[in-house]
This record gives sequence, C-alpha cells and structure tokens, in this order.
Amino acid sequence: MMRRVTESLSWYNRSQEPWNHNLHYHRVIVKVIPPDCRGALDIGCGQGALTRELRRSVPGVTGIDRDERSIALARGWRAVLRP
Repeated sequence: MMRRVTESLSWYNRSQEPWNHNLHYHRVIVKVIPPDCRGALDIGCGQGALTRELRRSVPGVTGIDRDERSIALARGWRAVLRP
C-alpha cells in the first residue's frame, strides 16, 4: 500500500498540474495506450490534465466537458505550457 502511495506522489510531483483526485489514475491509463494509437477522446476532461498527459504520446487528443469554466481553465493551461 505504501509503495502505491509513494508512486502516486512521485508521479504527481513530476507533473505541473494542481492536485486532482483523478491524477492517481492517469499513469495507469497512459501505460495501456497502444503504441500505434493516433487519437483519443477525453470525455469530461475538466481542466484538461489527462488530455495534456495523453497528448505526450497520442498525436490527436480532444477533451470535452460541459462545464464552460473548466474548459476555460484548460485553455489557460495551454497558454502556460506553450510559451
């Protein structure tokens, strides 16, 4: 159990994302992406943390969310991460 907590914290500390209860699962999702994956759809993407993580290994990623504020925050991250 402690090893899993340590791994999760280590992964989180490497990211630039604000804490989110879903961050723990992002590394699990990323591990199972097929090498030839060309696209992904993140439904309920919130502020886009998983969308941005997927973008590192998948060329075409789209995140959608019904909360306009979350989408605005996700777009704001794009400006921060792409100087």
